[in-house]
Order: sequence, then structure tokens, then C-alpha cells
Amino acid sequence: MGTMTHLNRRNFLTASLATGATLWQSAALARGKSARPEDRKSWDVIVVGAGVSGLSAARELQRAGRTVLVLEARDRIGGRMWTDRKSMSVPIERGCELVHGGPSASTWQFVQQLGLRTHMFTRYFRKVNPADAWQARDAIGHFFFPQGVPARLSLPLPQPVPGQTAQDYLVSLGLPPSNWPINVHRLAIDSEPLYNQPAANVLATLEKCLRISADPSLFEPVPLPDPDNPATNKGDYRVIGGYDQILAPISAGLAIKLDTPVTTVVHSDAGVEIVTAGGIYRARRCVMAVPVGVLQKGGIAFSPALPEAKLSKIRSFKYLPVFKSILEFDHQVLSFGSRPTDQCAIYTLDPKSMWNSSLGNPGYTGEIWVNWSTGDAARRLWALPEAQRFEASLHQVRTAAGDQGLRHKKAVIHDWANDPFAHGAYGYHEIEGLVEPTGAALFWAGAQTHNVHTSFDSGVETARAVLASLR
Repeated sequence: MGTMTHLNRRNFLTASLATGATLWQSAALARGKSARPEDRKSWDVIVVGAGVSGLSAARELQRAGRTVLVLEARDRIGGRMWTDRKSMSVPIERGCELVHGGPSASTWQFVQQLGLRTHMFTRYFRKVNPADAWQARDAIGHFFFPQGVPARLSLPLPQPVPGQTAQDYLVSLGLPPSNWPINVHRLAIDSEPLYNQPAANVLATLEKCLRISADPSLFEPVPLPDPDNPATNKGDYRVIGGYDQILAPISAGLAIKLDTPVTTVVHSDAGVEIVTAGGIYRARRCVMAVPVGVLQKGGIAFSPALPEAKLSKIRSFKYLPVFKSILEFDHQVLSFGSRPTDQCAIYTLDPKSMWNSSLGNPGYTGEIWVNWSTGDAARRLWALPEAQRFEASLHQVRTAAGDQGLRHKKAVIHDWANDPFAHGAYGYHEIEGLVEPTGAALFWAGAQTHNVHTSFDSGVETARAVLASLR
């Protein structure tokens, strides 16, 4: 974790800002061009970061009649929403990919507004060990122990030892990972492994698995997802043609400067001065919508320095290790009952889970599989050379398909943990007070969100707080 840096000599900084502004404006005049409007105008609000939270904040502020400038370090908007249209035969998502909740998500309005096609995930198949039988989505088999219930394991379960991890607790009961029910494994699929979770996290699920294993009549089937049924249509959806299409209506009409990394934020109750390599921008308020990882690495200096309470919260924020590789095949490689599937998982492999990223693309006859793991499985995969990461991903697809001769034709991966404008994929916990304003002029948005619609909501909420302060 990097050390937060700041400039100690305010007088030196102020002089530097004035000099920089003069040289910058002089350079524009020397080129025979007048300064652009955004280069010389004082704005109501400057938003730093053109990810979804920053764009939604700017949109809300502009809709309220405020003048807004968005500064973005990358050469594109979207942040960790990154649709790649060049690497494979159809668009793929290097970052966030799914509309979690579909029609219940706040961003679904843009899918509807644009009339975008979507594909809802409905077919899931899972198993613990490669030799186990596949279990369909939310089937009774999710509660069964692959190798049987140990003879000495019964209810009531013994209480965990204080400080005991979930994995140590399970092993103490005679349950190695190869004999955990699918629903126990699922407790870690999008979070830390069970040896990094407290034993209390597994108790209720383990008790339910034991009860249903002993008496299958206790199993209550979960209604299968149906995009036409409001009771079950709140699942995961892919946007056909690229998730980033929803950015167009969110960013429409906004003044956005790309390739403009912010180096210093000078803030006081009177307003802010935002320093970049290309110039200085001034506003009454500022919304910081950059990933916490950038702040942890000291990528942006603050003058005066942020309060220690804020710095402590920033330092304590943790990102979930995430591994996501994408493989393209020139034909359909995996099916169940002669039909393609949306997602499958083999929990004792690395990577552990995979989903079909190509269903719904009209006329496409190949197949694209995303390989996914979090926590320690992700750490293990990132520790490998790139070629071995792809081999591990291919082994997962081969094992799921039962075809060790499969070869992919294209493969891509992006390391968000070492992306200089992210330094992390997403966090898995919230820190109280992390996004509270700093003084009267410095606001924060999206710092600890972990999906697109909560990022959007965070930007809207922050914008409303800014508007209240301006009134």
C-alpha cells in the first residue's frame, strides 16, 4: 500500500499554480489559439473521474442547472466498465459485465431508453469435484455432501472456537473442501476464501445442508429465473453489443476532458483548484470519483492534506483479489441437454467459475467463456506467468466440456490491481464514513461500490449533497 503524499508548503504551491496557469495560457496564445472555454471558466463543480459514479454525479448536477466539468485520466470514459470491441469476434467486457438485478437496477432505465438487447442468465450447472455429477441451478444436490455426511457429524453443530476460520471449522468436523456441499462453496465464490472468513459465516448454511441431506422433503425449490416474470426476473443480464452503450445517455451533453490526470487538489471552504499537467481548473465544489486504490497509492496530492481520520479510512479499505480471463473458441464447446448454458462451476479447480459471454449475439457461431475466481484462488492464478494463467483457464473449460483436446483461438486478460488508474477491481466491504465530505467543498462518490448500479446511485446521492451545499 502506498503512502499518501501531500505538499507541505502552501505558499510554494500557490505560486506554482499561478506560474503554471500563466505559462499554460501563454502557450495557448503562442499557438495562435485562445484558451478553450473550459480552460478559463470557473465552474460550479468539477468531477474528478469519468467512471459511472462520476458521470452520474455530473449528470445530476447539470440537470439541476449547475455548470460541471469532468476530468478523466484515461483516454475513455467508463472507468472499470470497459467494453473491448477489438480483441475478439464480438464485444467483450474486460471489467464489469453484468446488470445485477436487471429491471430492479437503477441503470436499467438506460437499457430501456436505448432499446438495447439483453441476455438473462437462466441456466447454471455446478459441482464440487471434476468427477461429480453436475447439479442444475438451485437443485437439491446443492445441499448434498459429495462424499457423504461424515458419520460423526450431526446436529446440533458444535460451537466454533473463538477466532476459528470457517475452513478450519469445517475441517475440524471432518469436512475437507472436496466434501463441502455446493452451497458451502458458494459462500466464497465472490468473496474471500473460507479460511479468511469467520466460522460463524458457514453455520446456518451447513446446518441447512445437514437437515436437507437427512430429510430431502425439507427442500423447497427456488423458482427458476424468467425475464417475463417480475417475481423472478431480477437476475443477471448481459447487454448485447457492449455494456458501455449505457454510458451515452449518462454522459450526454457533459463537458469531459480525457487524458487529463489530476495531480493535486487544493481545497478550502471557498472552493477548489484542480491541478493537471494541462492546466488548472477552479470550481466552488469538487466531487472526487476516483477508485480508493488511486488514493492509497498517492496518485493525487491534497493541499491541505486530508484529515487523518479520512486517510485512515482510505488506508483500511481492501480490494477483493479478482481473476478474470476471457477465452474465445470457434465453435460451441459446452452444452447440457444439447443446449448451451450460461454459467458453470467446478469448485475444486482454479479458476472455479465460468460464464458464457457470447449467448445472444446474433449470427455468432463461436463461444466465449469468462473464467473467474476471487480471493486466494485469484492470488494463485495471478502468481503464475500469463501463459500458465491461460492454460489454467483452458483446463477449466476442457474439464467442464469433457474434451481435453479443446483449443481456444483468442485470449485476453486485464490486471485491474496494477492498472494505474484503478489499483483494484472492487471492494468487498464498506467503511463507515469513507465517502463523507471533507470540509465544505470536497465531496466523494463511488469509492467503495462494487457494481454499476450502486456506483450510479452513489454519484446521484453525492450530487444531491453538493446541490444542497450550493444552495
